[in-house]
Amino acid sequence: MKGWKLIILSAALFVSYGCAARGKLSEGEARELIARAPGLSLKEDQIKVTQIVQPTSDHAVVEATISTGFKYQRVDGKWVLKEVRVGLNRWEDVGLVIEAINREKSDRARKMLELIAKGVERYRNDFSSYPQGDFEGLIDLISPRYLPKVIRLDPWSNPFVYQYSGSGYRLISVGADGTAGTQDDIVLVGPVR
Repeated sequence: MKGWKLIILSAALFVSYGCAARGKLSEGEARELIARAPGLSLKEDQIKVTQIVQPTSDHAVVEATISTGFKYQRVDGKWVLKEVRVGLNRWEDVGLVIEAINREKSDRARKMLELIAKGVERYRNDFSSYPQGDFEGLIDLISPRYLPKVIRLDPWSNPFVYQYSGSGYRLISVGADGTAGTQDDIVLVGPVR
């Protein structure tokens, strides 16, 4: 099959679906929603719903097995995933998909850091100094009074970092690579006014 093969991809797809008026999300509705999800154009017979968990009347988690294709290319003696089939004769470059996802996650991480920084500044306004300690201690100090929502992990599920310096602080997401001190780190330096 020249560099690609058809395989079964098992995925947990989160489907946010307004079913309050209609009741439970059916397997047929789930297949249809997955087949037409943004960026996909699959045939419903390519999707096998294995489980639907509906914790509330308006949210459902659908576990499904999707039959699709992947194109690989040998690079420096290793097979590297290059494209995934998302519909009939529709292929997406995996690198571009990952890059887009990481860009969106970077934006979310920046917004999360800004929220945390506002909480840190509110704390400083009340106590005339910045909190000391690590990130977990910081969140324990500022939540919920100065930060209404507890935030502990960045969009890549890595813990944020807080560094206190006496006159200011740094809030850090280690980014997509999960390693501190690399170029994809997202750093907010306080004081933020």
